[in-house]
Amino acid sequence: MSVDPDAVTDILTGPGDRFECFFWTYGISVRVYKKNLRPVVIVDGTFLKGRDHVVGVDHQFILLSDRHKSIIQGVPKILPNAVHMYCSYHMSGKFGHKKIKFLVQESAKTLNQQEFWGNMLGIWVLSSKAHEKLMDVGPLEKWASAFQEKSRYGIVTTNHVESWNKMIIGERMMPVTTIVSMIRDNVIRHYRDYRNDSLKFNSPVTTWCQEQIVHNAAVARKCTLERASAGGRFPYINKVSGNTIAHLKRICIELRWYSSKHAFDEGKEE
Repeated sequence: MSVDPDAVTDILTGPGDRFECFFWTYGISVRVYKKNLRPVVIVDGTFLKGRDHVVGVDHQFILLSDRHKSIIQGVPKILPNAVHMYCSYHMSGKFGHKKIKFLVQESAKTLNQQEFWGNMLGIWVLSSKAHEKLMDVGPLEKWASAFQEKSRYGIVTTNHVESWNKMIIGERMMPVTTIVSMIRDNVIRHYRDYRNDSLKFNSPVTTWCQEQIVHNAAVARKCTLERASAGGRFPYINKVSGNTIAHLKRICIELRWYSSKHAFDEGKEE
């Protein structure tokens, strides 16, 4: 703690002072989240099969998870101000048809209600049962971005958490103290690599984001601007080479959220 005074730790013990769980976060992670990252929290089951507790009241944010019953029941009790939405990857995984899986994920991503219903029609044509099952999931705002007033910033799956689980796969079978130490070393290595990568950037955004911006700018020159349907939230780009697209992949709209160079700059303090 003397090395990182902004770090937060909490150890929970049970009867007989027996260890149950340990929460910790590094100061740099807190600062980067508050300053740069999008207000989206992704939840997935941990490999220890334990319960994650979040304490405190914060501004309203998006909580993204699979449709596990315990999460659905727990969110309103623990995080009443959060907007709980479902992971499109887990939802699409319920269907065996490859085209239906694709349409489910496209339906979750689009911000255009007209395009959403077009995708749903495509699902109905392929399988009326799949369409009915999808409509029975619950309110559309629980999984379809076009019907959710609060932006989920293009994040429609829990892949971020799945990547983390894979990153620490080597630590899973170790004793608790070893797990904590190895994860710490793992995180430090990643922040070091992020910082070194940021020094190579020639723009305020990542190389990947810069390529997306250039590509979308080229696409935009071929577009005509039209207002979306009555339920839409943005003016959309329409009719590109005979095809209809909902928008410019949200990259330009969310440019500041991909400005990870600023997040990497935080790492220079460590």
